[in-house]
Amino acid sequence: MADSARSYIVTAIAVVIGGIIFMSPKVGTTTPAAATAATRPSTQAPIPDDQAPAQRITQVQIIRPGDFPDTAVENTLRKKCEGEWRDDFRMRVYCEKQQREAARTLTEGSPQDVPSDKASVVRSKCAADWPDDYRMRVYCEKQQYTAFRELGRR
Repeated sequence: MADSARSYIVTAIAVVIGGIIFMSPKVGTTTPAAATAATRPSTQAPIPDDQAPAQRITQVQIIRPGDFPDTAVENTLRKKCEGEWRDDFRMRVYCEKQQREAARTLTEGSPQDVPSDKASVVRSKCAADWPDDYRMRVYCEKQQYTAFRELGRR
């Protein structure tokens, strides 16, 4: 059977490199030609670096202390988990639990040793990078805070 006639199960992956978004196909089946076409760079113009984070982020919900439980957060995490695990109900339940726990973590605010203006930049960046994945936002923020502290020791 020729490669173009085979179907492959794929997962959705988005990678941002230098303001260019590389997307893989959504969860489902596809052919190698469709997968290759879907991973080509986006033709969207990159966001200028001189714009403030609040101006660059237009459709991302930033979670603040006291925001959870929130219908929008709940809807976002359910949609994300359903998209990833459409036919695997056990994994959807697990995914939703993980996302809910991460959303609660985000409501705890920023570390005491990080100035609020820097914490706001971190929160905005991670929300823009991971608009529908609260677990990755938590990971992103932890990594940013660790790097901030390291820069402060120099």
